[in-house]
Amino acid sequence: MKTNLFISDLQWASERNRKSKSKYYSAFSYFKAHLKYITRNNCLTYNLNISNWLEKARKYQEKRWDARIFGKIVFALPNNLTEMQAAEFLQKFLLQFLIPIRKKGKKEYVKLNPDDFGFAIHATRHNLHAHVIFAPKINGYSINFTKTDLRQLHKKWKEYLLKHGYEPNIIPEAKYPKILKNLHIDKEKKVKIYEEVKQYREKIIRLQEKQLQTFNLLKKIFPDSKINVVLKQKKIGKILSESEKPSINEFLKLVRWYNSKGWDIFLNLNSNNVLVLDDIDKNNKKINILEKIAVAKIETSPNNYHYILKFDKPLNIQEKTIICKFFEADMSHKNCLTRMPFFKNVNKNFYCNFKYLGNRKIVLDKIIKQCSISLPVKEEKKQSAQEKQTRKFSFSPTREGKKMRNPEEIYAKILANTQDFSRADYVFVFRALDAGYEPETIEEMLIDIAKTYNRYEKKTRGYWQHTVQKALESYIPPESESEEPDLSM
Repeated sequence: MKTNLFISDLQWASERNRKSKSKYYSAFSYFKAHLKYITRNNCLTYNLNISNWLEKARKYQEKRWDARIFGKIVFALPNNLTEMQAAEFLQKFLLQFLIPIRKKGKKEYVKLNPDDFGFAIHATRHNLHAHVIFAPKINGYSINFTKTDLRQLHKKWKEYLLKHGYEPNIIPEAKYPKILKNLHIDKEKKVKIYEEVKQYREKIIRLQEKQLQTFNLLKKIFPDSKINVVLKQKKIGKILSESEKPSINEFLKLVRWYNSKGWDIFLNLNSNNVLVLDDIDKNNKKINILEKIAVAKIETSPNNYHYILKFDKPLNIQEKTIICKFFEADMSHKNCLTRMPFFKNVNKNFYCNFKYLGNRKIVLDKIIKQCSISLPVKEEKKQSAQEKQTRKFSFSPTREGKKMRNPEEIYAKILANTQDFSRADYVFVFRALDAGYEPETIEEMLIDIAKTYNRYEKKTRGYWQHTVQKALESYIPPESESEEPDLSM
């Protein structure tokens, strides 16, 4: 006989739980009202003495203000049973089931005691069900019930029903859960909904098979290149590599999860021998040539294609630009980036299609000759010796004709001899003072040099002032000054 397989979530009542405080003054008043509700109309109950349960709740609250008072869960029962038979049927199952508890930091599974739970049987029309109440602790240890334990409870309940000759009537996951929950729907409407659900499921299964096939095919076509998946959402980006998961199926499950959350999925081939031509329109005159030489094509959006070309040699940037200009393709995908086929993209209801055109290798020299496009080579400006020797810092000395050339190089030579940053700072200050710079300009020079050594964030502004002032105290100006003093060590 078929029966409804339904178990609700396990809900706990405490002062922190908003559900227990939404309509009631406190969790205690919520518990009291719930006990009165489930024991109404003299229904059949087991171990539901209201005064005993309320005393237990007070004891829990005395120890801790936000303690759990009770847990509740609902079981759907076979409709052919009487109330007494249903009570015995449920009691046997609950005494057999192992409840997880936390004992000294470890998770253990223990059987329920008869006093640790209670339930009330409600026999409405075609809906026999039981409201079960749990104590928050068993043998002094708190219950640690997780989602995996709830799944295990569903599994055990299904096995228990099958053992006693009941076939669970499983409602399939649908796009219209609210309609399916309504019990007053006509049978004809339900049949239509079930058919739509089947079609939707079959469509998803087909898509998943195509995703796996294309991923395996790409790995065969490009064995040398590493295939990574790039996730994009607005201005955020992530990279997933296949090595993160042990199998392709698990890797694709992770990618599907990101895709369901609104992330766009892209393929990154990471190979210099591969080029992806982006946004080739259907009306492009050179599309016939691409159909003959391309390895694969992906329809990223209606009438727009990405063509994947495979070459015998690695390409440089200049060769890539020549080929892209010849085929009138976009230059945004130089690093072999294309949309992942059979995944949702920005166009909400559109899935990219993939077509394998043959494992072809193109001779690079021949196709560049056929392209007949010569790009202007950028002439590198030859820097004069004077431009190379110009120092990075533009500080003006106080005295005429006294210039400190390349302070960064001078500091590096001083540091190589002293092998200590603090000593090098003092020596550099003496050299700058000899060159005739003011203390303020020396501070700025030291700060700019410190940034190249990643020392500026570690030191405060006062450190540089202190070093310059301390050097000034012991500084003795030279008696005879040459026009250009020697600043090297």
